[in-house]
Amino acid sequence: MKSKKRSTTKKSTKASKPKKRAVESQVVTTISEPALEHGLEDAGNGERFVEQHGENVRHVHKWKRWLVWNGCIWSEEDDGTVQQMAKATAQSIYREANSRPEIAKYIRAHAKNTLSVAGRARMLDSASDEPDVRAKPTDFNSDPMLFNVLNGTINLKTGELQPHEQCNLITKIAPVEYHPDAKDNLWTTFLDQMVPDDAIREYLQRACFYTLMGAADVHVLFFDQRQLELPPDDN
Repeated sequence: MKSKKRSTTKKSTKASKPKKRAVESQVVTTISEPALEHGLEDAGNGERFVEQHGENVRHVHKWKRWLVWNGCIWSEEDDGTVQQMAKATAQSIYREANSRPEIAKYIRAHAKNTLSVAGRARMLDSASDEPDVRAKPTDFNSDPMLFNVLNGTINLKTGELQPHEQCNLITKIAPVEYHPDAKDNLWTTFLDQMVPDDAIREYLQRACFYTLMGAADVHVLFFDQRQLELPPDDN
């Protein structure tokens, strides 16, 4: 009876060895497969969104709002652009399945889930925490010497008209075009009549500039020393 038990034990031990090798082989095959560039979860979707659209979007947590670059300014208007971007990102996940046929069905299932309203919302929520798109209110309109107009951005230090650029982080724009050589006959006639002295006219121009500029790094106090002619007293 004892020998039979020992024989049974040996047989069971020999039979278990091939199973162990098969499991090890399966693990090695799984590990050797290349990982997806972005995961099939909300965090991965947020990364996809920033990779595709990060250059043209910013998110300000304090405002709880996305801003979109429209070519001239960072627009705060919610016109559905961000949702369309999120939809495009979700649809792009289907293309990832082409390069990974062994897990294509899982990728397509994830893409379908991401296309839902809830899926896009989670994508944007995750993307808003990415450093490349996160912004503070003080990041915008921080340079008072840049004045935005329809055909560019005026550098008030140099008078140069520069192209609109995302890096300036401007959210405001004046609805006019700037033309350095433009003349206003009405304004010129007014100045000729009211301020005929060239030196005083130049002084007045500087005074208006300091008054209208957005910076307070120049401290000046203007005095008008002209003698006023009062109308005669009828009494």
